[in-house]
Amino acid sequence: MKRLHRHGTTVLEATIALGLFAAVIGSLMPLVVYTRQGRPAAKWQLAAMLEAHNLAERIAALPEAEVTDEHLASLEMTSPAAQRLPGGELHITLSPGTEETANCRSDLVEIAISWRSRRGTSRHTMRIFTWAHRTAAPEGSRIDDSSGETSLPDTEIVQLMNSEAEDVE
Repeated sequence: MKRLHRHGTTVLEATIALGLFAAVIGSLMPLVVYTRQGRPAAKWQLAAMLEAHNLAERIAALPEAEVTDEHLASLEMTSPAAQRLPGGELHITLSPGTEETANCRSDLVEIAISWRSRRGTSRHTMRIFTWAHRTAAPEGSRIDDSSGETSLPDTEIVQLMNSEAEDVE
């Protein structure tokens, strides 16, 4: 008797292959859903981070006299960032630094940008910290508000020049 060699697949093999394929697709669906939900959150986080870094650069460019709690509280987010971040809020905090040298003082600036989640059930916050370096003025000096420069009374200028001249000799 001659044996028949069948070529192809049986119905049973095709059913098993389809079952395995469905199981793989079913296990990947939560990943697809999670990725779709995470994309807007990642965009919002990136927008908040870029806005915080831009604000840090704007603060670093300010004259010393303008780096105050009042002025920092008046800063606002740019309109593109405000439009992108749902319920976006900006909070800037200036904390006095702990180290002070003879001619420099550093204050800590915290920039916090928060926004609502997609469903509005929670808030997310992006925080960055930067330093505002200020030159320390000698005792008795005053800061000219218009230019941000330090000015000394005339008698102290002469005393300062004399003490510097003594240091050179």
